[in-house]
Amino acid sequence: MGKVSISKKIIFGLLFLIFFEVIILSQGYFENKRYSAHSIEKNATKIYTKCYESESREQCYAREFYELTKKSPVDYSISVLDFLQEIDPRYAIGCHFVAHKISQAEVEKNPDGWEDVLRKVFYDYHPARLLARQYHL
Repeated sequence: MGKVSISKKIIFGLLFLIFFEVIILSQGYFENKRYSAHSIEKNATKIYTKCYESESREQCYAREFYELTKKSPVDYSISVLDFLQEIDPRYAIGCHFVAHKISQAEVEKNPDGWEDVLRKVFYDYHPARLLARQYHL
């Protein structure tokens, strides 16, 4: 019983770290050049249009990013989120629920590989690395 409790605490902690990293990325430090700008813009516009008249736009965004991340790499979802924040800064900037759903979808792809997801997120999206890339250090 103690082992299950520890595992849940570890998973919760890891999801929190992933959430933190997603928030850092959503502040515009990340620019993914592997995906076309058109594809990113198209998905951001599609999500914006779908959620525009939603009663809770942030909750709608969270659902849409959950679905997007289930079928796309997490870095692509972050790039789409960055673009969406340009289209809809009032509602997309407060991306608390979106970050949770992106993290959840990424871990659900391979629950046994959650440590790899954490390692990738921490290595690729660590704030110090992002700033170094931004300033070409």
